[in-house]
Amino acid sequence: MTDLPHDLAAERAVLGAAMLAASAADDVDHLDPGDFYDHRHGALLALIRAMRESGQPVDLGTVGGRLLTDPIPGLAPHDLQGLAADVPTVGNASWYARIVADTAVRRRLIAAGMRVQQMAHGADDAPGSAAELCDRARVEIDAAATTSRSGPWVTVGESIAASLDEWERAAEFTPTAWPDLNRLINGWAPGRMYVVAARPGVGKSIFGVQAAADVARHGIGACVFSLEMGRAEIDARLVSSVGRVDYALLERRQLGDGEWRRIAEAVNRLSDLPLWVDDQVPLRVHDIRSRVRGLARTHPIRLVVVDYLQLLAAPAGSGRTARHEIVGEFSRALKLLAKELGVAVLVLSQLNRASEIRADKKPSMADLRESGEIEQNADMVALLHRDADDDPSRVAVAVAKNRQGERGGFPLRFAGQHCRLESMAKVRPIPGVA
Repeated sequence: MTDLPHDLAAERAVLGAAMLAASAADDVDHLDPGDFYDHRHGALLALIRAMRESGQPVDLGTVGGRLLTDPIPGLAPHDLQGLAADVPTVGNASWYARIVADTAVRRRLIAAGMRVQQMAHGADDAPGSAAELCDRARVEIDAAATTSRSGPWVTVGESIAASLDEWERAAEFTPTAWPDLNRLINGWAPGRMYVVAARPGVGKSIFGVQAAADVARHGIGACVFSLEMGRAEIDARLVSSVGRVDYALLERRQLGDGEWRRIAEAVNRLSDLPLWVDDQVPLRVHDIRSRVRGLARTHPIRLVVVDYLQLLAAPAGSGRTARHEIVGEFSRALKLLAKELGVAVLVLSQLNRASEIRADKKPSMADLRESGEIEQNADMVALLHRDADDDPSRVAVAVAKNRQGERGGFPLRFAGQHCRLESMAKVRPIPGVA
């Protein structure tokens, strides 16, 4: 078997430079003793770091003296002169440190690959076990590629300079289907989690499917994870929405020539959209992560819709965990997924019944079902409300939380026969929310 990746010359240069100049020791301080292939080199770095942290001066003499009291097997004080002699240039210590760090990552990747291989051989044949194995393998690989200590400090000036370059580029917002909502949140942004909550029957599933279809209509990839409706029902809703086909007629199969013509037009418009629907259940957050990753390898994805949060399956081994803690963990994991994959995640959520017993029946964020952490983790929370007694065709949208902008509200027209929510008016403040 060939030796694992390493560069002993770079390791010796790092240690020699650290003993010759304090500035060089600072430049290599992000390394960890475990990053060194030669265990003696790692032990010497740990000794030098301990001396620096205790305020002792570090040079060839002081380190040599420390070796007499805290010996490192296989390394004598006179060996330090050889390390110093092997330093081409003290000023390039950070470069040698990068070589040491890179070879350490390669060794960890090899070790992670061996662990993944062992896990694959030892995995059971239970349904879903392969997906869990892929997630564990990904954790192993990510851990192998992560350095143990932080990198160098960055000044605010350097950070802002990098931000200026970012600000010069066009914003990555993807418009939503509703101009009124765009005026409040600008659009769907990668790395953010949006929560839209409502009581059953108000229209949150319509909102989610329409949001994804509209993104896809602009040629941008979107996917829907539906834990409540099957693929056939979503297909029917999409055809109803795009073709303005009465959904009740579709359900009853009472379709005349006019309906069939509109169905054909809708199918033609939908057939080439970069829109995917996954209706497999049970579904866990790690399943969503794995499937979006797999899809994104061949098709860029900008919006992920989850319908709905409380129907996600709990991870294995969480049987005794309180339900509100599990749902809170769902929301945290989906927020991390948005950041990790660089996508916007639209999470649909149920509201509890508290709003229905209030006089005005208007929901608040306190009504988010089963976990207050949903509000905490979300970048935006929008609450949908439809008063069947007042005007059943009107859905009030209250953006009750907007981390990156203003709060406010606007109405949408509930076109239930066409499975759509359509704009009605401009944004205006909501009393008690703005």
